[in-house]
Amino acid sequence: MSQKLKSDLIWNYGGLVALSLAGLFFNFAIARFYGADVLGRFNQLFAFYIVGSQVAVAGIHHSILRSLAQSQGDSPLEQGQQLMGGLLLVTGMGTLTSITLYLTAPFWSHLLGSPTLTSSLQLLAPAITLFALSKVLLSSLNGLRRMKSFAVGQSLRYLLFLGGVLCCWLFALEERWLMGSFLFVELILIIYLLVCNWDILFFKSSVIHWPILRHHAHFGLRGISSGIMLDLNTRVDVLMLGAFLSDYEVGIYS
Repeated sequence: MSQKLKSDLIWNYGGLVALSLAGLFFNFAIARFYGADVLGRFNQLFAFYIVGSQVAVAGIHHSILRSLAQSQGDSPLEQGQQLMGGLLLVTGMGTLTSITLYLTAPFWSHLLGSPTLTSSLQLLAPAITLFALSKVLLSSLNGLRRMKSFAVGQSLRYLLFLGGVLCCWLFALEERWLMGSFLFVELILIIYLLVCNWDILFFKSSVIHWPILRHHAHFGLRGISSGIMLDLNTRVDVLMLGAFLSDYEVGIYS
């Protein structure tokens, strides 16, 4: 086993451990500092966040991963064209998803019996597009075998969530600031990922080619349903409970 492969594996396992622990602790932190009812609303919002990002990315991150993994001998310009094509498609799909979520927020709030969820979903809406874009940028790092940057990016989201919860508690901020942490987290993460991909992303102002867009769209759409169903399967319990039980009871379950 090569030294690079060993190093990459260590970074990936370390990133997964950090991701898992941060995800566990930020749930405990919300319950401890804000109570079970806020945790219930947060996890309902988190379900929309996870599933919405899969709709927004439309499987295109898988196409980026495949294309860049096969492009090891290509020039930075060609790699940049692949990535820019994916980002352009996801920006369009993500914007459409975010607008739809923003406009339908009152409906979901009524369905789940949580009046405060309307404003929270509207705050969440722009973060959906950023989350989808970050999926594409993470897939780029994975495909290019930049595993240290990939591992850091993969775990950073949950570490930032944990940090956001602690900051909200330390400064005694209201619940709406906690619910707004999704946008804050995604803004920081996407800046990091853009920097990590900078060398190919803006190499000689990489231009867009329609065949690349068609390829990404075709490949992504073939796998979009599996991604949505996989994430929905992990969150459908929270959404179903939210429709029939109180936020407090959903928080206790969480």
